[in-house]
Amino acid sequence: MAKKAKIFISSAYEDDLKSLRTNVGRVLREAGHEPLLFEENFAPWDEDKLQTCVDMVMQSDIFILLIKKQSGSLIHDEQTTPTYIEYFTALNSKKYIIPFVDKAVKNLYDDFLHQMIDNEYTQYREGHGGTEPDYNIALVRQAIEKLPQPYKEKINSIHPFVWGFIYEVRRSTPWLYDLDIAESDIFYDNLKSYLSSNLAIGIQYVPMVKDIMANADAASEFTTYKKFTNELLATIVDGTITNWSYFLHKVSEQLTEGNILIREGTKLEKIIGKHNSCEAITVYRKENDKNLMSLVDYWGNTSPKLFYDLSDNSSYVAETYSNDVESLYFREDKQMLYFTLKVHEFVLCFHFKLSGYWIDKKVSVYEKEIKSAIMKPSLYLEFVINLIGGIRYEKFENV
Repeated sequence: MAKKAKIFISSAYEDDLKSLRTNVGRVLREAGHEPLLFEENFAPWDEDKLQTCVDMVMQSDIFILLIKKQSGSLIHDEQTTPTYIEYFTALNSKKYIIPFVDKAVKNLYDDFLHQMIDNEYTQYREGHGGTEPDYNIALVRQAIEKLPQPYKEKINSIHPFVWGFIYEVRRSTPWLYDLDIAESDIFYDNLKSYLSSNLAIGIQYVPMVKDIMANADAASEFTTYKKFTNELLATIVDGTITNWSYFLHKVSEQLTEGNILIREGTKLEKIIGKHNSCEAITVYRKENDKNLMSLVDYWGNTSPKLFYDLSDNSSYVAETYSNDVESLYFREDKQMLYFTLKVHEFVLCFHFKLSGYWIDKKVSVYEKEIKSAIMKPSLYLEFVINLIGGIRYEKFENV
């Protein structure tokens, strides 16, 4: 029998989220899980109430994060919040994190703040020997100050800490999911479906292989997904991937051609282009005690370099590792997209050719839409990310 999942629900305790938290707890219980909410089942409380919250995070299997407009109580000289500390605890203890951000807030962040905050981080690192600040609220405020006044007015109802929180979450977890309280019933249904599939992924992969299979068996609609996970799991022996080329080939089979859409999900949705199926995948790993990314293996139509120096500004792999953020690159002469992801000490690079002729400027304008198209098979990519994130790595010949 599959393990009953303990699911921690974390958010600022703002009015708009109170009923949502209660209903999420109810939905999770009805689905057979054990929700952990401070307003329901944290007693007995430690004298240090925040420590009680941290302890409950440590007991959980899955961490659900809900972010809206308010920061919650600011602590540590108004530099952080209890919700962020809960999230930081979950991240450091390698809990399975499912982050939801209010849809309108996320759109504002993508449109006005992400690049501005990223620029502030870059300048900070350049001026501080490559290190990062202990807290980012000061950088966020600097970014906001540089916005044109009309943009400031659009975001002034949201606490600045929220933007920094979203920035940190986006750097550390594969995806951000939309939270639309106006469509809460749809949100609850999606949450149940999402948890059903992700419990099949495996919260703690190695010790839960039997539970993974049991959950996959329970959902007939995941027949293809089950076949995919079985094929990848078969490449792992003693926590090590023994045939990277085969592993990457199986991943590529799920990365098929897709439409690039603008105004996706609205009545004005429109196709503006298409990307072809994945043509190649490379995997690089940071060498211990060296400033190098070394090739682990590859699949497909590519001739990868064996090494990249991390100081090589022309290298997509080196830049992705150093910046610690998913990135999209484009070679106009080849009409090829390169989508890169950092997973712990690894960097994965996926090659997709565009259909039709694109120029650099067009790719830059529609970067968000292209990423969305590439990441459509998110269930499969998340499994790959979690699997690679939990493996050991040894140099070996493919078998």
